[in-house]
Amino acid sequence: MEVPSVGGRKPRQLSRQVLAGIIQPRVEEILTLVGRSLGRAGFQDAATAGFVVTGGTSLMEGLPELAERIIGQPVRRGAPSIAGSVGEPLSSPIYATGVGLALHGAKQRPGGRPIDVNERGLLHRLRRHFADLF
Repeated sequence: MEVPSVGGRKPRQLSRQVLAGIIQPRVEEILTLVGRSLGRAGFQDAATAGFVVTGGTSLMEGLPELAERIIGQPVRRGAPSIAGSVGEPLSSPIYATGVGLALHGAKQRPGGRPIDVNERGLLHRLRRHFADLF
């Protein structure tokens, strides 16, 4: 795999095995900290339906299974669910936080008007914004 370098250096080629050897311990460390925090907060056994992981990292092969093993609860990958073709490009776990915050903010608008999903609506503008970024 080609891995970008920092400081203007050219990208390096690394095998998946080497890259996994670097990334897996960090992910395990983060998940262990999450599990401890859940335990301290009294939520370790409260989530009988399990947990949902989102974001780009959740797309890593084996991440939900690793999280399940470390946290000791069922874990699944989550993604935004937006009806219609406007929402389709935003249906990746990568956009879960941004879409969730936008939808939450839209629900909090004065007047409580529903979200407009047409070509001039919020979701269309979000899709254009994310498309411009990437």
